[in-house]
Amino acid sequence: EILRCLVGSEMCIETAPEEWVRQHFVHFLIAHKGYPTALLANEVMVKLNGTTKRCDTVLYRRDLSARMIVEYKAPHIEITQTVFDQITRYNMVLKVDYLIVSNGMQHYCCRMDYEHQSYIFLQDIPDYNNYKKECRYPVTIATLCKAHTVTITSIYRHPDSVVFRILSG
Repeated sequence: EILRCLVGSEMCIETAPEEWVRQHFVHFLIAHKGYPTALLANEVMVKLNGTTKRCDTVLYRRDLSARMIVEYKAPHIEITQTVFDQITRYNMVLKVDYLIVSNGMQHYCCRMDYEHQSYIFLQDIPDYNNYKKECRYPVTIATLCKAHTVTITSIYRHPDSVVFRILSG
């Protein structure tokens, strides 16, 4: 099936499950969260330790600095610590405010906390126009654990839930 890409003017052939997730997630960001198409870019190349890596989607600010990285996996791929490690490595270069990981079935959105060198899981993906409002009151793992600061050391999936192994401080 051939379709017009939501971001970019090229034609895409939808063959890979990860591409299906990307197309639908970008549509969700634009149609339901109000993200401007002009500030989204797919397959953004970054140089990291002498190698070229590819971010699946990057949201830019109007000044063209990166604001958010989105990493997609196929629906059958579990979202694990390895996936978060991958997107975190990309963020070493771009230094964005938000990281999102999605396999089309599960979506995780994190706000970066550079002061504590960690990230805070948000309850929902912020609407484009409500970033500041959403950032004031995120539902965090720290809230769930009744701790003030947490560092995620691993993440794995049980049949009915996602489990985060944390160090509290």
